[in-house]
Amino acid sequence: MQIYHRDPAFNSVATVYNWKDYYLPEIKKVVDIDSSVLNKYAGKYILGGQKAIFKSSDNGLSVNVLGDLYWKVYFTSDSDFFVREFRGSLKFHSDKDKKVTGFKFNEMTAKKIE
Repeated sequence: MQIYHRDPAFNSVATVYNWKDYYLPEIKKVVDIDSSVLNKYAGKYILGGQKAIFKSSDNGLSVNVLGDLYWKVYFTSDSDFFVREFRGSLKFHSDKDKKVTGFKFNEMTAKKIE
């Protein structure tokens, strides 16, 4: 059984002391995405009745789902991404005209509204 703890201090101790099955981080290769692509992903989305706001800046793409707090978005491909603070897989979706229509978070699908 794998146990995950959100506190980085616990995870660091588990890693240093090799606590069996306590914390097994997933290693991901981050890729750079062109700013023109990031700008297409920026906007407002609805996911499970909650609003998610993606914004593009010189520092890349970030997402807000709670108040004024934004988290950095890291890409593993042109459309697959992750946020360190969230568990699960995320992927942007586009239509046949390459217009961004939403994203998928685990088994939930978000719709782009702006």
